[in-house]
Amino acid sequence: MVRQSGKPTKVTETRWQINQDPELLYQRAAGIFFELDEEDKITIVDVKKRIGENFQQNNEKVTKQFYDKFKKEHGSFLQFIKGISDKANQDWYASLMLNRLMFCYFIQKKGFLDNNKNYLRDKLHACKEERQSKVLFFLS
Repeated sequence: MVRQSGKPTKVTETRWQINQDPELLYQRAAGIFFELDEEDKITIVDVKKRIGENFQQNNEKVTKQFYDKFKKEHGSFLQFIKGISDKANQDWYASLMLNRLMFCYFIQKKGFLDNNKNYLRDKLHACKEERQSKVLFFLS
């Protein structure tokens, strides 16, 4: 939990399971390690400050990475839109579709779509297979 004066409290949680690679935990905790020679002179205020700065830095980095990636994917998605000539409507449509896709992705990861955490990928493969079988049937 990060509390800053004049700002709402931010709660950040990192879940980790025993079978997961611990790299995420190492990355999240990289800024809160203390050296042995600091032990005698460090105070609880110093510890709190370092932890707060570390989590704030992680939050800002993750947010920036997310929006940079979203902007890139949004630009790529715009190139596939046909039938909408107005630029503002294209931007709106691309944002709407990406937001809906992200929503589906997150609820799939919670297991809310047929209790399948790979629901979207599995459905995409099933659609491709069905399409391929229809093409083969049509050609024969």
